[in-house]
Amino acid sequence: MFNKNVSIGKMLALDENTEVVAQTPKTSSSTRKISLDDETIKILSNWRSFQRQDYYKMGFNTTSEDQYVFTNDRNELH
Repeated sequence: MFNKNVSIGKMLALDENTEVVAQTPKTSSSTRKISLDDETIKILSNWRSFQRQDYYKMGFNTTSEDQYVFTNDRNELH
């Protein structure tokens, strides 16, 4: 997020067992880059710090680049 952009390159879908899974979009035009203002970057950065500390206490490794921003209390997708 240092360049003030966020890339959206995955979508959430239900699989055949009605489990939420992350998938690559069907078309390349579904991939997006969104510019963020300084306040939004600050909020997301603070949330990520809180998330890492809180989930670390529960035994989750949240330092991966694949860590989702918004998860439930079991670090799973909603």
